[in-house]
Amino acid sequence: MHKDMTEKAPEIVEFLKNYKTSSALTSEALAYMQNNEGATTEDAAKWFLQNHEEIWTKWVSKDIAEKVKAAIK
Repeated sequence: MHKDMTEKAPEIVEFLKNYKTSSALTSEALAYMQNNEGATTEDAAKWFLQNHEEIWTKWVSKDIAEKVKAAIK
């Protein structure tokens, strides 16, 4: 990461500090796409956000999480 990132994009730095995933989660999203013919990466992302709120809400601020939840309904 560039040394100025903390100053220029603190919200991104905070996200990256909190972001944790696993190959199991990636496999689950890929399986969703495979099992839903025509599903796009955007569809899989929305599915992930709707089905794994307990995971991704730890990656972002409460304010951002509320905005995402409202957007994916």
